[in-house]
Amino acid sequence: ANVVQVSADKSENLIGQTHTLKFKVTDAAGHPAKGALVDFDTMYANPFYVGNISPQAALTDAFGEVTVNLLSAEPGTQRVTATVQTITGPATAMATKYWVALDEVYIMADSPVGLRTTPATPMSGAPA
Repeated sequence: ANVVQVSADKSENLIGQTHTLKFKVTDAAGHPAKGALVDFDTMYANPFYVGNISPQAALTDAFGEVTVNLLSAEPGTQRVTATVQTITGPATAMATKYWVALDEVYIMADSPVGLRTTPATPMSGAPA
């Protein structure tokens, strides 16, 4: 069997938002492995690794695909593994997720009335 990540790897999400990863399991002939048990795990070997996963394990669908939800309440890196046990040993794929915090708020030109979007410098001839 073989496990590969189908969704984008090394993407960024804001903390507090759920992100879904998708993996695909195929048999030795390359066909989708329906009903294969996939175990998910988050690695914590690095002090900057963060995040939680749900579910801890799931069965693949008719297309050999399975999903896991990721969530983090703090910025950092999340590494997730998806593992399938085979006769010859485990087959594992790893995914990386970057969790970021919103640290700047930008005021756009079409901001609601009352928000100043430019410096408070009077123009020539205009009242201060």
